[in-house]
Amino acid sequence: MGLSNIVGSGFIAKSFAKKNFFFKKKKCILYAAGVSNSLNKDESLFNKDFKKLKSYRNLSNTFKVIYISSCSVLDKSRNQSVYLKKKIKNENYIKKNFKNYLIVRLPEIIGKNKNKNTLVNFFYNKIKKNEKIILFKNAKRNFIFINDIINILCEIIEQKKTNEVINIASPRMTKVEEVVIIFQKILKKKGKILIIDKINKDFNISIKKIKNLKSYKNIQFNDNYLVSKLKTYLNY
Repeated sequence: MGLSNIVGSGFIAKSFAKKNFFFKKKKCILYAAGVSNSLNKDESLFNKDFKKLKSYRNLSNTFKVIYISSCSVLDKSRNQSVYLKKKIKNENYIKKNFKNYLIVRLPEIIGKNKNKNTLVNFFYNKIKKNEKIILFKNAKRNFIFINDIINILCEIIEQKKTNEVINIASPRMTKVEEVVIIFQKILKKKGKILIIDKINKDFNISIKKIKNLKSYKNIQFNDNYLVSKLKTYLNY
């Protein structure tokens, strides 16, 4: 394999780049490649990613392959999208064919990146450009800061967990309306918001596998968490 144990060129892979030596030392490969736009329906891109993922099958005999997936696969209102169906397909392939693996599911991530399709970037850009934002009433999402994800995953690796599916997420679900309101306050700019009254069923993200980790306990998931992390994201 190449010089890096971090596979991918996007936000998550770049955020973990500084941990490459740690991954080498622990004989782990972080697979953070794939289609970055969750709205993408291009089968050729997903097939290319699946082919690439399969090429790491034999490496799982020597290395622990850590696959980055999404907590949204648990959301019945969204998991029929092409993007999430492919995530589920990849997860199932890994479970059946990889000897040594971890599947790590992540929620909405707060952190500086160029992917305009992340929920945080989407809201930020819409408010900044004074463009209309359409929200579903009572829709909720889970948010966590990228640095917290890095610390938690490194502790999971230290514990030598293997062949498991682990959610790394906040214990709180937040109404998307609240996130927009926070951005408006930080940017001191009113957004054009249209709220559609639609039934949104809550989905649960279990954190039982990480809640006792020191790195998790050290995070203060209080009312100020989202505000402070969004300010960090904006460098305020």
